[in-house]
Amino acid sequence: MAGAAVAACSGPPPGGSSDAPTSSATFSLSGASFAGNSIRICGAREKPVDEKYRCRSSLDGLFSPGGKPTTACPCFDFDDDGRLIHPVTGDELVVDGLCPSDSAPAADWTFGYRIFAKQGCQGAQLNDGSHNFTCYDADDLARREHPNKSVEPLYRGRNENHVVCVTKNASKAWRFESCADTTSPDDVSRRQSRYDCGCELKERKPSKYGLPRCECPGGLQEVPKGCTFSFPTCDIVCSSEPRTPGK
Repeated sequence: MAGAAVAACSGPPPGGSSDAPTSSATFSLSGASFAGNSIRICGAREKPVDEKYRCRSSLDGLFSPGGKPTTACPCFDFDDDGRLIHPVTGDELVVDGLCPSDSAPAADWTFGYRIFAKQGCQGAQLNDGSHNFTCYDADDLARREHPNKSVEPLYRGRNENHVVCVTKNASKAWRFESCADTTSPDDVSRRQSRYDCGCELKERKPSKYGLPRCECPGGLQEVPKGCTFSFPTCDIVCSSEPRTPGK
């Protein structure tokens, strides 16, 4: 499991007065190595603020890697510690002048995250639903209602929240069985092999699947892929026909 941290701090509005503070935001990911990766962040208030407020209601117009302003969701590279890099200064990215949620009309913010395997938002998108990598705001981790998003109020003053990127690992166990190779010349002519694994016929009447039932000792509970039981001996017979790729 990897974690992403998002923080917002208060600051004066660009050209505004101190009695109408705006918010600034910094973004970083931690808990895993994001070196060489990048992220595209979409962020906007659900409702733009009244035009009297000198602050941003979205992330549109921020710098993207290469120093060029963007009118879409900006893209930023990660440093070795999982922090976002300012594309011009090379320092940790700080987004200034965001409109707090209590500015009129009051509204929450939504931040969307797309993480890429390479810098410059190139390569595969890791959290696209097909790469075992999905991010949730920590407050949404129990419900998981907003994958790859944070839906939250942005308060005046310091705001801190965390985005947790979740992966699922695989597990594997092994059991070994002993079988005698009893392949006959007739089996060879049929392009099949035969094995006596000590399985016994338990039901002579057809099961609900239309075949008698064989039971095998140990952990061999199912016939191996490409094989069948041979009745009434319960030998395991496997086809040696070439396997179709993907099956």
